[in-house]
Parts: sequence; C-alpha cells; structure tokens
Amino acid sequence: MKTTIYKDADRELIVEHGNMHVANKPAIWPVELNKATIESVPPKYREALIQKGHNPDDWYWLTSRPGSRAGMCLPNITRNSVEQAIADAKAEQEDPATIERKAINKLFAQAEAARDNDLNRHFQLLTEAKRRLAAWQATYPEHARKERKEQLLAEAETLKRKALDALVYDDDGWISEDGRKARHDEFMAKAQAKIEEANNL
Repeated sequence: MKTTIYKDADRELIVEHGNMHVANKPAIWPVELNKATIESVPPKYREALIQKGHNPDDWYWLTSRPGSRAGMCLPNITRNSVEQAIADAKAEQEDPATIERKAINKLFAQAEAARDNDLNRHFQLLTEAKRRLAAWQATYPEHARKERKEQLLAEAETLKRKALDALVYDDDGWISEDGRKARHDEFMAKAQAKIEEANNL
C-alpha cells in the first residue's frame, strides 16, 4: 500500500512495498527502509545545500547503500517521520508472518523456475506453495487482508492507466472517439469496482 509519511510544500515522502521515495522526483534514488541508515550529509551535497542557501547541519543523508551515491538529502523536519517509517519496516521484516510469506514467495518462484525443466518438481513446489499460502492466510488474516487490499489497489491503478491509454489509442483510425470513450469508461468502472472492494475488506 502506498502511504504518505510526510508532506510539505517542497516534498512528499511516500512509502510503498518497503521502499521510500520522493513523489514526482524519479531522479532521487528510493531507499529500502529495512536497510536504511541516517548519516551526515556527504561533502558533495553539503556544497550544493550551501549554494542553495541552506545550512547543511539542518539536513541529513538517508541511504540503504552506505558509501554510494544512492540516497536522498532531507531536512531535519522530516526526521521523526522517516525514523518511524524505518522502525516500522524493520519490525515488519522480523515479523513471523512476513518471514513465512517471503518463504512462500520463494516457493512460487522455484516452482515457476522448474516449469520448463522438471514438470514433476514444478507441480510439487506449486502444491506446497499453495498449501502454505492457504495456511498463512488462515493464521494471519489481518496480513492477508492487507495484502489483498494492496493487490486490488494496484490492479485499480493499472486499470486507470489503461483507461487513459484508451482515450488516445485508435488502432490507426479503426476506433471512433465514442468507442475510445466507451473503453475509457469501461476501464474506469472496473478500477472503481476494485477500489470499492479494497475499501470494503
């Protein structure tokens, strides 16, 4: 699920699938929160902050790849929100439900990898993965509900993008403006249904 943890006139910090990024700024590297560290601003970025009229001591460097350029400079006003997001991500990583779910994902991936080379192993792994997934859903219903909600909302976003594409795609003139509008409305209706289903979980 996409969550805004901090927002002001200059930036919006969003957490999604364990990563944090700055909205509408794809050039800034996202940070993997369960591996994140908070450091002093690197010299290169200190100079950039000074040139922009900021005091570098009022800022910090957030990265999940210490020693690299991958990370982001943030003002101290965001620090409490970011530290809480890091703590939440690390707690979730250590949660038994999360550990088991990752193991199940690994089984599904192994089953898929075996599909072309060993069909018997593929079905054995797939059966075990499905069995453990059903058990996980029964044991951790709140986690399962959250996962299903995230899946539905992601599907809704995909349908919304298809709706926008439908307005401009005409198959070399074979689809009329009314036809494109009808396809747009169809995708949007499906997206809204997904959102309503997610909200009702």
